[in-house]
Amino acid sequence: MTRESPLPRLLTGAARRARGGLRRGDRLLQQIQARWAPSTPLSDARALLAEFSPEHPAIPTCSSTAAPGVTVLGSLHPGSLFGGTATVMALGASLAEGLDRPLRVVETLSHRTAPDVVAAIRELGVSVDPRRVELVDMSWRRDHEVAPLPLHPRELVVTSAWWDTAVAARLPLETPVIQLIQDDERIFYPASDEELAVARTFALASTLPVFNTEVLRDHFAHTEFAALARRGISFEPSVLRPPEPHPGTERLLFFYARPQVARNLFALGLEALDRASTDPALAGWTLVMAGDAELPDLTLDGGQRLTNLGKLGLREYRTLIGRAAVALSPMLAPHPNYPTLEVAQAGARVVTTAWGRKTDLSRYGEVTVAPARVGALRDALVAACARHDAGVPVTSGAALPSTWPEAFAPVLARVREVIS
Repeated sequence: MTRESPLPRLLTGAARRARGGLRRGDRLLQQIQARWAPSTPLSDARALLAEFSPEHPAIPTCSSTAAPGVTVLGSLHPGSLFGGTATVMALGASLAEGLDRPLRVVETLSHRTAPDVVAAIRELGVSVDPRRVELVDMSWRRDHEVAPLPLHPRELVVTSAWWDTAVAARLPLETPVIQLIQDDERIFYPASDEELAVARTFALASTLPVFNTEVLRDHFAHTEFAALARRGISFEPSVLRPPEPHPGTERLLFFYARPQVARNLFALGLEALDRASTDPALAGWTLVMAGDAELPDLTLDGGQRLTNLGKLGLREYRTLIGRAAVALSPMLAPHPNYPTLEVAQAGARVVTTAWGRKTDLSRYGEVTVAPARVGALRDALVAACARHDAGVPVTSGAALPSTWPEAFAPVLARVREVIS
């Protein structure tokens, strides 16, 4: 490969994140030094430690309101309203509409401008009555402050991030927290306090687990959290689709490139694509990557230019998945990521990575699940491009739901049973 290497920037980013973690640890030590005297009772020490968490440490209070609604803990930041973040918002809105309840979104991140909740939810294809939607800003919370949040005892609280689940589980509610599980979040924090904190949320008995894909539920069914999988329910998501039917003729390979998201295996994918570029099967193909605005264009060893399209908007992204004949979408996780599902449902071939029991995704289309090794990904890419050029029809899978309310229909039915 030639052109400027992204590696120094990636290492700088990793160092910056490490420094941030050290600063958080230093602040905690300073708190301890400032507030703990040699005679501090152990109960006070525990209280101080209980106030410290990576994200949202304050616990909302719970009180009665006129009628129960649906409250979503999350964020409507314009830069993050996709993938898993969009899914939890769509789930909350679909439950509110299906149960004829008001919807409240508790904003947990700080923004310069208040997001348009109704517009954001409608963009996801869920109809809501703007008179029954409320945004509550709690991004101002700090370590030692309590954020009052009036709730009906039978409020349905929907969470996705583990720290939000941990907070919601401590509320005196009469109904279970709707715990949307979209990953095995333990893998984000190996060998750490956070890993154990995530595990505690999976061990909660007071939630209704909702798994994003049956593939992910099957993963949990074969871990120490098998009980979580047994009492939970899964759904298949509604994914973005191209604006026009896939023509299936353009020799375009799309690499989902997100170097700042470790589980997307940018370095592994890039090396595999670089090696595949020297094979005659990729001669004359157009190679593009998208997902990061700062990556430079690269010239691969096979001579092809790998063009970076940047961080695309939804319209541009939908157009891209409607053009690509082959996609490389690595994902070192126990579930398929959205680009894998979206490109497969669009009618193209996808190469992704295996994880544990995630070895077969043919239910979604022509998806090759390869071991997370350079040679395996390289061979899978070469085979996919060769099949395209040979005119082999793309294997189709079961169609995913066309709308979020359709996707969440089984979840809504289960929730009705639980709260009746």
